[in-house]
Amino acid sequence: MVTMRYKNITKKNQALSQSCFTSLLCTILSCVSLKISASDYDLKESPLSVSINPSFLSKAQHIHTNALVNQIGTFNKATIFQSNDELNSINVQQLGTGNLADITQLGSNNRINLLQQGSYNSAVIIQEGHANIVNLTQLGQQSFIIHQQGNEMVVDVSVTK
Repeated sequence: MVTMRYKNITKKNQALSQSCFTSLLCTILSCVSLKISASDYDLKESPLSVSINPSFLSKAQHIHTNALVNQIGTFNKATIFQSNDELNSINVQQLGTGNLADITQLGSNNRINLLQQGSYNSAVIIQEGHANIVNLTQLGQQSFIIHQQGNEMVVDVSVTK
């Protein structure tokens, strides 16, 4: 009887310990996730961190303004700024290592499709105006700058090494 009672108490203590541990772990993880989402400055690049397939979709406050970023690889970076009215669209695909995209849209009804495949591609795209389109494909160590000022312009570029 004493042995059975001891076993029951031990099981209850183990369950309580696991419950406390789980609660503590959840609290720590929620603090970590809050810190990560707090600001970009908290995020540091590290050779030990590898992302399998991160993607980001953001809808701004304006109607139909969106940005989609899909990155496969390491040390890829996309900086996007959208301003003004509606119907702006950005689609960035970065596949490889060390690709950089810096995109600005100032106007409405602008569209950007950017594919960077391979390593160390760099693209700067600025659209100022309305109804502009950029389709840019870079395959391996390319650098390209596109600045559209005006309306209804189309740029289709594909560069390879």
